[in-house]
Amino acid sequence: MIPFRITKRALTRQYHSLPLLDTNELVLKGIPTEGTVAGRDYMEWASIRELGNRNFFAPRSRAQRQLLPSISQYEEILAHCMARWLLVDYKLNSFPYFDLNIVTVYTDLHQSLRMSRSILNYYAKTVPEDLYQRVNCYLLPLHNNNVQENMKVSVPDSKITVLQDGILSTSPSFFIEDPVYVIMANDVLRHLSQDYVRRVDSTWEQRYLDFYEQGTRHQRFSKTLDYWCNVTLDTLASELDASGLQETYIPTRLVQLFYLLQHCAPEHKLLAFDAAQGSESLSVMRQVHSWFSPQKETFRASQPYGPQDPLNSDEATSFVSNFTELRKIYAAVGNGAKVCQSKSLDDFARDWSDIEETECILGVSDLGTRTQWMRDASIGVLHA
Repeated sequence: MIPFRITKRALTRQYHSLPLLDTNELVLKGIPTEGTVAGRDYMEWASIRELGNRNFFAPRSRAQRQLLPSISQYEEILAHCMARWLLVDYKLNSFPYFDLNIVTVYTDLHQSLRMSRSILNYYAKTVPEDLYQRVNCYLLPLHNNNVQENMKVSVPDSKITVLQDGILSTSPSFFIEDPVYVIMANDVLRHLSQDYVRRVDSTWEQRYLDFYEQGTRHQRFSKTLDYWCNVTLDTLASELDASGLQETYIPTRLVQLFYLLQHCAPEHKLLAFDAAQGSESLSVMRQVHSWFSPQKETFRASQPYGPQDPLNSDEATSFVSNFTELRKIYAAVGNGAKVCQSKSLDDFARDWSDIEETECILGVSDLGTRTQWMRDASIGVLHA
């Protein structure tokens, strides 16, 4: 863990009088002449600025996608695996009483649109017409599109609807009571910013960044926690206490997103993919035991991937997740009412791929090789 040095001069300034800003204000107005911002909001702004050039709807270049493990090489195979998993779960739990509703949270609109079209194409070729008509796809941005306030994003697909308000916006409009599947495919979890906190005399402090008129900036820690940092510390309290850690990153935006999903889509089921730490293959029985076992394991924060000191840089910071921890956090947010499994991409593909069928639908004959590549992919899967 990288220590962060706080100068005495920074502590003597009247930082409490500075206006507190958030990510949306930074995206809209840029770095302020004067102001203070939570560390995670600054890191989030840097990611939005660099990865999307202030536009999270822009397509990613191949170089950007390959900085961390990506599903881009396996999109067609994975889309069909997802389609099969969704269809089986839907038939078992919701058909014929509800539609098959699929919401994809995204930062890369083009990737999410390709995946949605591949899933729809699979259903068009494999399910009866009456069932196909019950499939509804929605694309939900992670953040608002703040480039042009009045710009609306739409696609020429009758079965795909692009929602306008980001789920992490100050006033998200997304809400659905019916069962819905929420997909996060490779471009969401890594971009969920985190707070850096430290414990002093049994009290947690949150890291902030202050900006001053002279163009200087100073990092500091404060016992005044903002709302989502406090919620995250409460959610992870038992894990953090058991670990004995005195300073660490905590996944604030991840916890916020899980809480928002509980509120905006109470009947949701999650299916998420992204870069992962270590092996994510766990037996179902081992996972069920860990959900209810009174024994605590050492808390392992996500690994930051980016500049050494992210608050002294305008470069983006991504986070490589430990999917075992994600699974436990997801269960904690729902008070155990909702649980999920974590596994490797290879294990998920083994369960849900049908290469012959996919090759027939796509009219190709080389997918076997790409399936082999998935075995070495450091990508984890989180699913209900």
